[in-house]
Amino acid sequence: MTSSHAGAANTVAQRLHRHIEVEEVTVDGGKHAMLSHASEFERAAVEFTAAALH
Repeated sequence: MTSSHAGAANTVAQRLHRHIEVEEVTVDGGKHAMLSHASEFERAAVEFTAAALH
Protein backbone atom coordinates (compact mmCIF):
# COMPACT_ATOMS: atom_id res chain seq x y z
CA MET A 1 0.00 0.00 0.00
CA THR A 2 1.39 3.37 -0.90
CA SER A 3 1.67 6.00 1.79
CA SER A 4 -1.22 7.97 0.23
CA HIS A 5 -3.43 4.86 0.32
CA ALA A 6 -2.37 4.15 3.90
CA GLY A 7 -3.18 7.72 4.89
CA ALA A 8 -6.60 7.52 3.23
CA ALA A 9 -7.33 4.20 4.96
CA ASN A 10 -6.32 5.69 8.30
CA THR A 11 -8.63 8.68 7.74
CA VAL A 12 -11.56 6.37 6.98
CA ALA A 13 -10.80 4.30 10.09
CA GLN A 14 -10.71 7.44 12.25
CA ARG A 15 -14.08 8.60 10.89
CA LEU A 16 -15.64 5.18 11.42
CA HIS A 17 -14.24 5.06 14.96
CA ARG A 18 -16.57 7.91 15.90
CA HIS A 19 -19.49 5.52 15.42
CA ILE A 20 -18.16 1.97 15.81
CA GLU A 21 -15.14 0.11 17.15
CA VAL A 22 -12.55 -0.28 14.39
CA GLU A 23 -9.07 -1.69 14.16
CA GLU A 24 -6.53 -1.25 11.41
CA VAL A 25 -4.83 -4.48 10.37
CA THR A 26 -1.38 -4.29 8.79
CA VAL A 27 0.22 -7.29 7.11
CA ASP A 28 4.02 -7.18 7.07
CA GLY A 29 5.26 -7.41 3.51
CA GLY A 30 1.77 -6.83 2.19
CA LYS A 31 1.16 -5.39 -1.25
CA HIS A 32 -1.87 -4.20 -3.17
CA ALA A 33 -2.80 -7.68 -4.43
CA MET A 34 -2.86 -9.62 -1.19
CA LEU A 35 -3.18 -13.09 -2.72
CA SER A 36 -0.09 -14.40 -0.95
CA HIS A 37 -1.45 -13.18 2.41
CA ALA A 38 -5.06 -14.25 1.89
CA SER A 39 -5.24 -16.37 5.05
CA GLU A 40 -4.39 -13.38 7.25
CA PHE A 41 -7.16 -11.31 5.66
CA GLU A 42 -9.63 -14.18 5.75
CA ARG A 43 -8.96 -14.69 9.47
CA ALA A 44 -9.63 -11.00 10.17
CA ALA A 45 -12.79 -11.12 8.04
CA VAL A 46 -14.08 -14.19 9.87
CA GLU A 47 -13.38 -12.61 13.26
CA PHE A 48 -15.13 -9.40 12.19
CA THR A 49 -18.17 -11.26 10.88
CA ALA A 50 -18.45 -13.36 14.02
CA ALA A 51 -18.25 -10.25 16.23
CA ALA A 52 -20.77 -8.37 14.10
CA LEU A 53 -23.27 -11.23 14.28
CA HIS A 54 -22.79 -11.86 18.00
